[in-house]
Amino acid sequence: MIIRFVLPVILLLGLCSGTARAEDRASRIFKDTIPGVFQIAVVDKRTQEKETIGSGFRVESASAMQFLATNYHVISDYTRYTDRYDIEYRAEEGQSGKLKLVAIDVVNDLAVLVSSEGKMPGEKVLALSRERQSKGQKVFAIGNPHDKGMIVIEGAYGGEIKNEFFDHIIFSGTSLNPGMSGGPAVDESGQVIGINVAIAANDINYLVPAASLGALLERAGKEDRSLKRTSNQWRDMAVEQVLTRQKRGIDALMKVTPEIAELNEFSYPKNLDQSFKCWGGGFKRDKNHNFNMTWVSCDQETDIYLKPYLNTGKIKYALAYLEGSKIPRTGFDVEYSEYYGASWLVEDKNEIDVHEFSCESGFTRHAGDNWKSAFCARAYKGYPGLYDVYFSSAILGHPNKGYYYKASIEGVDIQTAKSFLGKIAENVTWKE
Repeated sequence: MIIRFVLPVILLLGLCSGTARAEDRASRIFKDTIPGVFQIAVVDKRTQEKETIGSGFRVESASAMQFLATNYHVISDYTRYTDRYDIEYRAEEGQSGKLKLVAIDVVNDLAVLVSSEGKMPGEKVLALSRERQSKGQKVFAIGNPHDKGMIVIEGAYGGEIKNEFFDHIIFSGTSLNPGMSGGPAVDESGQVIGINVAIAANDINYLVPAASLGALLERAGKEDRSLKRTSNQWRDMAVEQVLTRQKRGIDALMKVTPEIAELNEFSYPKNLDQSFKCWGGGFKRDKNHNFNMTWVSCDQETDIYLKPYLNTGKIKYALAYLEGSKIPRTGFDVEYSEYYGASWLVEDKNEIDVHEFSCESGFTRHAGDNWKSAFCARAYKGYPGLYDVYFSSAILGHPNKGYYYKASIEGVDIQTAKSFLGKIAENVTWKE
């Protein structure tokens, strides 16, 4: 009886001790780090009220300047209206002051700032970690959620997603909240391993790797900090960064020999690289469908933030096989045309941000078959040089069966888009 009583007590004491240690660890990290973490706000000059808020931190760099790091999306309103807004910091103890934007990286959602008034309160500077992280390692994300004050969230390092298009760290734990964007995620030694950026799913978050910030800090150190850029200059810089990223990624895809998969009589490129995830499905002919259909859809998981309600940068492609031997050919042709013509692969965007698609269509011959194809492009209204491109092509001349493929590319120049579409087309064949 004594053993049965004592054992649970010992276990309970152990659990309490472990919980206390975890709380002590998070408390220590918070206490040591918080003097270098600030709320970042975009403030309307007319009303002196906050338009948007996030978090940021003072970061170590080779420059003699005291740089602050945050997310680009935290300060993006300022880049679009430099005459309307200021950027300000607020320390945990209440001190505040104005900030000046020095450099941006829209692809990695980063921005670097300096104080407009010289020295900022406190001495704490956070160092970027150069250590390789291990899965399951403790990570502490710090920020100011919903303007409620600074908090720390304990989670775990879940690995890094790295390819030619994006580079993110997975942080598993309690979900980040609005206002924590731009804050530091640190290891147990207090060094920054990443920057809070986005929620991927329930309790799964994305961090921007510290190495990406290190590259931007190096560039910021070479900037002329006396220069005050206009909104148009920040816009042009954002466009150039998006186009460079898309071209670099697509150029890398052009060198890849893709895995070839089969869908009935068709062969197609599958999983062009690690940035794409492919899914498949379909249905059989029944009372709700006049034909059999099998489909595959591949897309990228992340995109690039330009401004509120306008993201860009995703690449998608899809293909489908339809067979309707049990219905008249004219009926099948109508169904086939409707599915081919549907533009469900294209992301909806607000008409204030993009123009209507302009399309060219015609008939081509490819791999011994006749195809009907359409190439469409729409320009961005506020970001000259950026386009969304949509392409679809359907095989013709095969009674009561058909195959089509579609692709969409966001935030790209026309020539780069055509290179990618050519890569898809050259790996599509019909084997009847």
